[in-house]
Amino acid sequence: MLTNRKIISQNTVVSLIKNHHKIIKETIFSLKDELNSPSQKRKNFTKFLEEFKMHTKSEEETLYERLLDFQELKIETLKLFEENRLAELLAQDLESLRYEEVWSEQMEAKLHVLYDLFFHHIKHEEKVIFPKIELYLSQAELEDLGREYLARCSEHIEFNLQEHQGKQVSQALL
Repeated sequence: MLTNRKIISQNTVVSLIKNHHKIIKETIFSLKDELNSPSQKRKNFTKFLEEFKMHTKSEEETLYERLLDFQELKIETLKLFEENRLAELLAQDLESLRYEEVWSEQMEAKLHVLYDLFFHHIKHEEKVIFPKIELYLSQAELEDLGREYLARCSEHIEFNLQEHQGKQVSQALL
């Protein structure tokens, strides 16, 4: 059902994702800062990876899955999935370069591509997709999806913490 209204609540999936975009943008922007040392970039990249993975998975599992219900939004939604997939592949490439040990020019180049892809994705979501979402979903649905999104974020944080602790235990045993 199409409705024409402005979203007021800060607890909607749209508001929450926009806020999360700001956090991720700040983190990835700090990676491009030439004044940051390689050790600071490694630290910021670790933070970026955690935020980015949590965000993309949570967004896909809640908002994107819901948008697939609307034929008019299906192609746009599938494009969002693909953009996330490409960004995830690039992030995996960056991880495989052993960034924890050394920060290289190859890292910088790949990071700039990821930065461009991510900013294009955010801009498209916020300028094109979110206004459409607000026409297709009710305030209550947007708030329900917001709660689901936060729950998924919490699950991914918990999983990452457990995975990280498992790696620490494994390394301690070596």
